[in-house]
Amino acid sequence: MKIISLLTISFLTVSQVALAQVDISQTLDRVLKKSALYVHNGMGGCSGSFIQFNGIPDSKKALVLTNGHCTGVGSFVFSGNRYPNHGEVFKNRQTNVQFETQDRKIYKAQRLVVASMTGTDVAIYELESTFAEVKASGYEVLRVASQKTLKQGGIVGFSSAYWSRSWNCEAEGLELNLKEGPWAWSVGIGLVGNNCVAKPGASGSPLLNEQREVVGTVNTGHSGGRDCTIMNPCEVKDGISRGYNGKVYAMSIIELNFCVVDGAFDANAANCPLK
Repeated sequence: MKIISLLTISFLTVSQVALAQVDISQTLDRVLKKSALYVHNGMGGCSGSFIQFNGIPDSKKALVLTNGHCTGVGSFVFSGNRYPNHGEVFKNRQTNVQFETQDRKIYKAQRLVVASMTGTDVAIYELESTFAEVKASGYEVLRVASQKTLKQGGIVGFSSAYWSRSWNCEAEGLELNLKEGPWAWSVGIGLVGNNCVAKPGASGSPLLNEQREVVGTVNTGHSGGRDCTIMNPCEVKDGISRGYNGKVYAMSIIELNFCVVDGAFDANAANCPLK
């Protein structure tokens, strides 16, 4: 699968990092209350969030971002659950998945727009409600970054509705090639820090930059097992695979801006990387 990269690398000073940590913590508290969603998927639960791409009007049905491995579809079976196998991409499927806000309001999905674990680990659902209706109910829809905003060493963070808490991290590694079990991903973002932990259930949490834009979705972390096995992703560079115990990873979603055509998200768009 061809992924078109929009990421650039730069570095932050110590003072910039300290200020960014304060800003991102305040942002994450609000995201948890207003934008984060618990994904009721019949698999034990995941996290997600309301998202909106630039160019999609409020009159359209609202979208929810989570991971492909949180959808329960696919031919790969592990621990009794189904996951998209490498090479499988699911589009426009009926679904009964529901999403729950932190104050217990339920939103129903009317279709699974797309789910994939090939090259990335992402899923997007379409709700029965419009963006306008979600916002009128007092919730906030997160904007997906459309520019080259992610920085090496930059402060990012994610909020998990499953755990009702947030984590601050530093970006360590962009555009990483990752391998985990049968899957290979090419848009990995490495996340590190003393307060950067990905527990089961945090999968699908939105990863935000300092501008409060969504740049990715948290999907995995190395749990101390054998490198490159399930729940123990490894980084692949120059043909060498290496795992880093405790390191957390997210999948960039900036590339998905290429799926927006004529004011709608279209997974079949010519330049959309979800093939």
